[in-house]
Amino acid sequence: MGAYLCIASNDVPPAVSKRISLNVNFAPSIKVPNQLLGSPPGKDVTMGCHVEAYPNTINYWLKNRGQMLLTNGKHVVEEIRNLYKVQLKLTIKNFNSTDIGTYTCVSTNSLGKAEGSVRLYEIKIPTTTTTTTTTTTTTTEMPTTTATLPTHYQVELNEVDTSSVKSGRNSRRRQHFPMSSASDQYINEFLFLSVLIFYLLR
Repeated sequence: MGAYLCIASNDVPPAVSKRISLNVNFAPSIKVPNQLLGSPPGKDVTMGCHVEAYPNTINYWLKNRGQMLLTNGKHVVEEIRNLYKVQLKLTIKNFNSTDIGTYTCVSTNSLGKAEGSVRLYEIKIPTTTTTTTTTTTTTTEMPTTTATLPTHYQVELNEVDTSSVKSGRNSRRRQHFPMSSASDQYINEFLFLSVLIFYLLR
């Protein structure tokens, strides 16, 4: 198919020419570059068919050999024509599991009909789970309380300590049981704690 140019000339100018167009009528034929396509969810998928036919053809897409697909918010149907060649494209937007299936491009003219199929499947993306462990350390400081006896209690305590020590010494002389300095310290601590408890309970 195409245009042919016939030129005639001799020694007497000018030369003459004539252009002749030759068209060959034939039924459609279809080639599918990719018959199996896979896509992860959320992506746009484009598939195509290459058609050759003359005269011009009527072209369309079918899903699972039932629903005819037209350009809308989900699908985009395109045709690129060049003489007797047509490139068909179908784009599926935001691919998901409901779009899985077989898509068929159909081309027909007065001399015949041709079909080509593309199978579309979903590519599973592996998911990874990350576990994070957080350790929290809490430090609690306990308040420190210091109790101080009034002056008059301190004087009384000193007097009690002195008298107790003296009586203790006399008792040791009578009983002849020597007491160590550690015993004196225990007595002083006991008396101090007794007076302190008395003061706090008032």
